[in-house]
Amino acid sequence: MLNTCNCPNLTNKPKVIIIQACRGENHGVVWLKDSVRASGNLSLQTLEDFEDDAIRKAHIEKDFIAFCSSTPDNVSWRHPTRGSLFIMKLIENFQQHAWSCHLVEIFRKVQFSFDLPDGRAQMPTTERVTLTRLFYLFPGH
Repeated sequence: MLNTCNCPNLTNKPKVIIIQACRGENHGVVWLKDSVRASGNLSLQTLEDFEDDAIRKAHIEKDFIAFCSSTPDNVSWRHPTRGSLFIMKLIENFQQHAWSCHLVEIFRKVQFSFDLPDGRAQMPTTERVTLTRLFYLFPGH
């Protein structure tokens, strides 16, 4: 939708998508008896072919970040009068840190504020992160 093919004027510009919505009915917590083992595979890919021509290659999706209020298949909580917990914490972190922190760092601070689950557990997630540079909302403020 906001990719290079459909929106060429947005090429090389950051596209930030913030989604406040339930993504399922699960409550996003489990009871753990022992520590969980982490495993991961990282594979590095290298580009071998480059060309210099009047027609240039461009990534279909680049400079995106989507910040969702909960993990897939889980609920996102809201207060009946004050609204979404996710949006409240996001605004609070924008107000406190936008002058000095880049966007991904602010998003991590929001995630950290949900780190210890209470009665209303949810964990915001960043998805489709293809930002190639740090993005500041108020640089030099």
